Amino acid sequence: MKPKNSFPQILKSSWPLAFALAVLLPATSQAVTLTKANTTTLNASTDWNAGAGTAPTSADLLTWQSSPITAATNIAMTLGTDISCLGLDIRVPSSAAAASLRIGSGNILNLG
Repeated sequence: MKPKNSFPQILKSSWPLAFALAVLLPATSQAVTLTKANTTTLNASTDWNAGAGTAPTSADLLTWQSSPITAATNIAMTLGTDISCLGLDIRVPSSAAAASLRIGSGNILNLG
């Protein structure tokens, strides 16, 4: 007597489930490094990658250097809204005007 559920039959009946799981499960995201533009907020897409970027997500590393950001921009920096990111990478020479970086209060910055 032949068994009812042979291996090829199981494969035929389970491929729709496997396909649905592959399509519906979210893809894993990798960290993206976003470079700060010369703006006073941190939350908008125009604030990153010279204004042509995307708004930061919890998977992104936010980085900026002393240029092109001015001292006036650094003194007036705000989050713009609550944001989450993987981390901050701030590289400023001690003699640079950007060394006076201040991020104003009023919103929450979640790191990690």
